[in-house]
Amino acid sequence: MIALGDLVELNEADLRLDRVKHLIDDIDDELGDAPWLEALQTEIEEQKTLVDEIATRRASAESDLDDRRQKIETEDGKLYDGSITESRELRNQQEAVYALRRGVKEAEEPALALMEAEELQREASTYLTTLLTEAQKSWDTAQAALKSDRATLAKEAASLETDVTTWRGEIAAADLAIYDKQRLTRPLAIAAVAGGVCGACRLALPTTILTRARRVTEPVFCPTCACIVYVP
Repeated sequence: MIALGDLVELNEADLRLDRVKHLIDDIDDELGDAPWLEALQTEIEEQKTLVDEIATRRASAESDLDDRRQKIETEDGKLYDGSITESRELRNQQEAVYALRRGVKEAEEPALALMEAEELQREASTYLTTLLTEAQKSWDTAQAALKSDRATLAKEAASLETDVTTWRGEIAAADLAIYDKQRLTRPLAIAAVAGGVCGACRLALPTTILTRARRVTEPVFCPTCACIVYVP
């Protein structure tokens, strides 16, 4: 007589263990670095590089303006230090100073535009850095929760593995061989019959199958899903 009762208990323990292991696998898939981390870090580095480039151009533009203003101050001073005495030369000097002033005015606009662009890029860089910090914090919190859940599931899996080992130790080798063969193709190896219906595939069983299943003298298989069936 096949030990159906013990096999049912073993199958239930195996099914619970399957579910827990599946949950552990799902958690393992979610553990690790955030999938967006590398892309966001790359974007931040690119943003910093852009800020540095604009800052360099802005500094160069400001230096050019300083040089122009210094030259205007120098050339303007010549108009009043008495070094120029001829009226024609004085007019030429005045025109040169005016030209320099126009040049400064023309150079100020792109310099201001670079200052504004640098400020905007720095704001964007700060935003991305803050976003990374907050996102990483949330990710780390979620990861900690997953690790805690995994630890709890791992304990449950260990307990279930002990149950499985215990049940297998109480079942005859011949019965285990039949059960293990069933488990190779389907998680639910044994199903109860209720109202003449197979508990696995939910289809009605022939009368001959039901009669044999009631005897519990041999393993009886559902003709539709091939699951071992028994009548409680």
